[in-house]
Amino acid sequence: MKNITFALLLLSLVSISVGAQNDIVGLNADTVTVVTEELVLAGDTVVDDTTAVDSAAVDSVVVETADTLSLSVDTIPAEEPVEVVLIATDASGVKDLFSRRLDSIVARFDTLDVDLSNVDGSERTNPTFVRIYMRPTLYRSVLGENFYKDASFDGDANDSQMGVDAKRKKIIDGLLLELYKNNPSRVWATEDEINKEVTTNQTAQQMSGITLNTIQPIAMPDALTGDLKTKVVKPNYWRTTGGFGINYTQNFFSDNWRSGGENTKNMLVNAEFKLNYDDKKKIKFENHLEAKLGFYTSPSDTVHSIKTNQDLLRFTTKLGYQGWKNIYYSVKAQVWTQFLPFYDANQSDFRSNFMAPFNANFSFGIDFKPNISKGTLSIYCAPLSAYNYRFVRYGDLAVSHYGIRKGRHHYEDFGTNLEVNGTFQILKNLSWKTRLYFYTTYSRVEHDWENTFSFSFNRYISASMFIHSRFDDKARSQFSDKFGYWQIYQNMMIGLTYSW
Repeated sequence: MKNITFALLLLSLVSISVGAQNDIVGLNADTVTVVTEELVLAGDTVVDDTTAVDSAAVDSVVVETADTLSLSVDTIPAEEPVEVVLIATDASGVKDLFSRRLDSIVARFDTLDVDLSNVDGSERTNPTFVRIYMRPTLYRSVLGENFYKDASFDGDANDSQMGVDAKRKKIIDGLLLELYKNNPSRVWATEDEINKEVTTNQTAQQMSGITLNTIQPIAMPDALTGDLKTKVVKPNYWRTTGGFGINYTQNFFSDNWRSGGENTKNMLVNAEFKLNYDDKKKIKFENHLEAKLGFYTSPSDTVHSIKTNQDLLRFTTKLGYQGWKNIYYSVKAQVWTQFLPFYDANQSDFRSNFMAPFNANFSFGIDFKPNISKGTLSIYCAPLSAYNYRFVRYGDLAVSHYGIRKGRHHYEDFGTNLEVNGTFQILKNLSWKTRLYFYTTYSRVEHDWENTFSFSFNRYISASMFIHSRFDDKARSQFSDKFGYWQIYQNMMIGLTYSW
């Protein structure tokens, strides 16, 4: 009873506002089709959701819903019967929410060539306008087109090169975006919800002018029908990388060259292989095998026509468990020796050879791996937890060159180990690879710092400069009056490289 009384009171107020008219909208047609989600009252009689009512038989039409009162009617000319479907909701359309704002925009740009206050039924099914008469909806297309730019709808809507429909769409898109930003509580549904409703509502399918971003089901090809087998592919946490290179340099001097000089040739062969495991959670397991072997000719050496200048065989393995974001608790082992004997100029006795010496270092420490945009970096430190072992298979060489007591072939001690490994892309074609190794027992120091600068002309041809400094005060026979215990080696070469 309260609802009927309230409806009649509202009807009286509306009737006063429209003067002496017999109905609310000034019906000119023979019938009116009213579609609602709740009850339709024709006078005092409850009728169906969709009912044809004689306009001359009733004074007014009132639509009552659970939360609000609204009116959804349309005029249908008797001589041209057209089925028009309106979706009645419990929320006002976008036009009703922004009618004054929309009118001001249209008046300013003159891009909508219809009067939005009196649009007939056929225009309401036009996809350009339908979004402002439906309930406020969150459209993906509006957000996608305006997410990375200023979404002001009065930007270039006046562009003469833009079509009328494009101008209309731009203005309505901007109006919707303003609704999303300033009145999000007014948004009634999302586009996915509308899609679901349209799919299940046969009546809504009559609104053929609405284009929704629905995903069409894909038919299964005949070749795939029948029994299908599922194959589970486990992620591969192992990664292999490597490289190989041959470098060459040459010097030539004529016999009468004013400053003199020796004709020399240098060749360096180097290779490396990495096998790393990373489960992307806690565990890192790194393995690195390196090999270098360089030769050069020295005419002034009457004993050896070809000698080695670089000779290295080194293997490093490290197992780390992540403690913090970039810090790992790690166990590291490193062993290294050389391939061939090395001779001083005009000497028949070698100064080093395979397994003479053989070095090994085992340690437990902390590995810091900071994130670098153009390169990689690892800083490993094992304070007072590094075990160092050196073996020389020739007894005389062990005593004379490596400080081992007579009658023994090895020595061992404990100390602190620091190692830094990094690769950096300085320029597009210029890279720097470095390794710093430091070990001390606080009574002696062993240090190696290797630096390789590579300039790539293309994938296969590069020039490189190698600088290696070394310090070892245990090898007292290698002391120099000019450099002390420091040893320095440098060369520049060009050659072929290949990496994967």
